Amino acid sequence: TDRLPVSVGKGRGTRNAPTTFNAPRHRTFFWDGRADSLWSQALGPIENPAEMGGTRLEVAHRLRQAHQAPYEAIFGPLPALERIPASAGPVSNPAATRAWQALPASTRDEVTRVFVNMGKSIAAYERTLRPTSSRFDRFADSVAAGRIAAGVLSTDEQAGLRLFIGKAQCINCHNGPR
Repeated sequence: TDRLPVSVGKGRGTRNAPTTFNAPRHRTFFWDGRADSLWSQALGPIENPAEMGGTRLEVAHRLRQAHQAPYEAIFGPLPALERIPASAGPVSNPAATRAWQALPASTRDEVTRVFVNMGKSIAAYERTLRPTSSRFDRFADSVAAGRIAAGVLSTDEQAGLRLFIGKAQCINCHNGPR
C-alpha cells in the first residue's frame, strides 16, 4: 500500500492502494473484486490511464530491451517486435487502440501472452510478501490451539475483539481475505 487516502500515479486515482501482503490468500482483487487472480490484478494498473498509463506493446518492447535473457529463460522466446509500433494495446487511448486493432490477431495474441507472463512474474513476487506475526496473530494462534496466551492482548484489546466479533458484528464486513 502507499498509505495515501487516494493513490497517485500518472493521474490521481479514486481509491487508495490495498496492501500486497497476504494477497495470494484473497479470492478477488481490487476494491470492487473485478480481478479473479493475482496475476490479472498485477496487470490492471499498467494499462490504467490514471495509474501507469502503459500499453501491452510498451511492456513487450521494454522486456525485450531490458530483460530479454531472464524472460526467455523462463517463458521462451519473445515475439519479433522490430516492425511493431512502440505503443499499442486495448486501452482507453484511441490511438493506441487503433494501432492495436491494426495488428494481426496472431501478433496481438503473442504480445498479450508476454503481458500475461509479466503479470504472472509480478504475482510470483507478490506471493513472497508476508508480514511478520502481530500480537493479534499470536493471540489467534493460541486460541486456535485451545489455549489463551496470557498478556498477548490487553484487557481492553480483548474487549474490543469481543465487540468486533460479537455484539457490534464488525466481522460481517471486515473479515480479511476470503
